[in-house]
Amino acid sequence: MTCLDRTPPSIVAAVGVILCGCPMDNPGFFDSEGASGAGTTDAGTTTDASGTTSSTTTTGGGSGSTGTSTTTSGAATSSTSDMTTGVSAPDTSTSDPGTTTESTGEGTSDMTTGVGGCNDQVDLVIDAIEDAFFLSGATDGGNYCKYYDPPADAMSPCKELNYGITAALRFARMDGGITSMMAIRFPHQPIADLKMLGQEILDVRVRVTLYDALYNTNKDVILNVGKIKEEWVAGTRDGKVAGDPDSNFDYRNVGVKAGWSGDDGPRGASAIVSKLVIPYGYPDHAEVESEAFTIEDWIDDPLNKNHGVVLTYSENQELVNGPGIKAVESGVLGPKLVVRHCTP
Repeated sequence: MTCLDRTPPSIVAAVGVILCGCPMDNPGFFDSEGASGAGTTDAGTTTDASGTTSSTTTTGGGSGSTGTSTTTSGAATSSTSDMTTGVSAPDTSTSDPGTTTESTGEGTSDMTTGVGGCNDQVDLVIDAIEDAFFLSGATDGGNYCKYYDPPADAMSPCKELNYGITAALRFARMDGGITSMMAIRFPHQPIADLKMLGQEILDVRVRVTLYDALYNTNKDVILNVGKIKEEWVAGTRDGKVAGDPDSNFDYRNVGVKAGWSGDDGPRGASAIVSKLVIPYGYPDHAEVESEAFTIEDWIDDPLNKNHGVVLTYSENQELVNGPGIKAVESGVLGPKLVVRHCTP
């Protein structure tokens, strides 16, 4: 990562300040030789020949959710439209390729007295900087990994593989104790910038892009969202046996044999804070958001508390194939953290 001039539009609109900063990501979880996890990709903005990008968002509670579309026109201008009411939010712009802003059109102040709450709630959308998929268990007596998306090292147990640079993977619950997990890390500097400029951070949501479809089920699927409690490395491989500096289901850093607390991959080393509903019948490349959760602990102690989040099935989830989830290596389709904030 390099220093970039940051001008988060929601902040500029509120306080008229332009801030230059350097992303304050968590320090690498170094091995004995000082090597940190690789596989980090900064997701920027891609456009077609006309300079326009678009995406479909599904939010809230499953198959009855409301869809919204977000369209970015020109170099870095976005407009959000509610497909039900046809009302568009004001255009906003950003100079940071790793963040965008979306007006929510919501406020909580008492407009008569002007006391309490805040107006003009805005979503700052932060691109993930690093992620990795994890598979527990193995097939064929614990020796192989015959997964729906065949890994490069299918002749090894699934739990030994690293997916630190994998662009996308299907989540699944399979025979043999195999379940999917995805750890995601976000830069902390945009959050720190908001606090420094006096913004009140209300809550956050995790947004991911889906592909393909759900199989072996005819209903919505729910993923847990957990805050990871300890440092980890993403790794440098795409479905191959983990080495140094990588992670896998057993180790958050294979190079120094640092295991996950709880002995259950990143799921065991996390605390559940939210749910993410995957609606049955979602369209390809649909975006879905988790329920909101708070990040006071990340704000108060980012170096020791902000280790990102993990997405995983609950332990009682029935066998299912899907959904497919895009990673940071997919560029603009990678995971995002949506930070809702306002001026008190």
